[in-house]
Amino acid sequence: MDPLQLVGSELSPYTGKVRAYLRYKGIQFDPVQSSHEIHEKILKPNVGWKVVPVIITPDGKYVQDSTEIIHYLEKLHPLPSIYPQTPCQRIVSMLLELYADEWLVLPIMHYRWSFKENLPLINQEFGSTVFPKETAAVQRERAKMAMAYFSSMLPVLGINKDSISEIERGYLELLDNLSKHFEVYPFLLGFKPCIADFAMHGMLYAHLYRDPYPGYIMKQRAPLVCAWIEKMNQFTKDRLMYTHSIRDGKIILDQLNRNQQDFLPDDQIPQTLFPILETIFQNQAPEILDNCNILRIYLKDHPDAKRLPRILGTHRFKIGQTISTRGSMTYPIWMLQSISDYYYSLPGKMRLTVDKFLDKFEGAKEFVGVDLDTCRVQRINNFVCPEQIRKQSKL
Repeated sequence: MDPLQLVGSELSPYTGKVRAYLRYKGIQFDPVQSSHEIHEKILKPNVGWKVVPVIITPDGKYVQDSTEIIHYLEKLHPLPSIYPQTPCQRIVSMLLELYADEWLVLPIMHYRWSFKENLPLINQEFGSTVFPKETAAVQRERAKMAMAYFSSMLPVLGINKDSISEIERGYLELLDNLSKHFEVYPFLLGFKPCIADFAMHGMLYAHLYRDPYPGYIMKQRAPLVCAWIEKMNQFTKDRLMYTHSIRDGKIILDQLNRNQQDFLPDDQIPQTLFPILETIFQNQAPEILDNCNILRIYLKDHPDAKRLPRILGTHRFKIGQTISTRGSMTYPIWMLQSISDYYYSLPGKMRLTVDKFLDKFEGAKEFVGVDLDTCRVQRINNFVCPEQIRKQSKL
């Protein structure tokens, strides 16, 4: 049987997330560069829009969205699991995935598109990826259109003269916090990667490690983060961590004990992650909760809506000590909903354990335990839709 195909791009952070996952799981795959021809003749007709990453299974199924792809594959390849089975670690892994996928968009897009030092590489890679059969001169010229599209997204994302200083401060702070963490642990929750490792790796690798200007910053300021990225990107070994001894003149692989190849015991959350969690609850959480309120109003005004726009106008948001403006997005609500659904699925004692942990952070319990009954969403045919559409379809 043919391997599944991963349609994506080295420039895409979400492709990096899925590719690292596939390598970690040992799932055979054929990497496919997302050319203009593939977008027009394959992705748009079968997925509904031109987007990566997409996996195409051997039986012809198309799965789009990095989180959805991993959910799909995790059911087929459950071991080793990337989702902790203990409640606090599970919640934290999902929160960090949400943070990586949705909040780190701010620094990755700023550092890619605001510095001219990156443009020769980006131009060459956009051109050769999207138009591989054209001459180099034609590739460079056509790439300018794609580059103009992505750079035009900065205001919608909230990247502007008011927010840039806080975006940069927050990113450097993240590098410092991750450096302190990786001095102690090889992965975010201990000795094997969780879903958040793959999400954060994709965002940091594709833009901030590879692009020249931010890549220089990372290599100078956070070499341990670079080493973690390189480890996440390869996963070509059967063992994630290994040491050897000499016995009878031969090199012998040492056996690791279970605590050296699993998440931390007893549902521990490393304190080195607390500053990142603080950022989530102080900055990202209020922004997403405001998106929920905007969606509630939209659904009330559009009771027959079958598909939701990706952006519902603009709204004010806080980043660090600055108030700025960005698009109000619907997709993060779908990710938050998974977190709150898991939280409410926990039996009483386990939920109390999570509550005790969340009490360490202002606004954490209100975010994780948010009532989404009046703004629930689902993904149907690769688009975010009001959840009642599914209920109606069962009648």
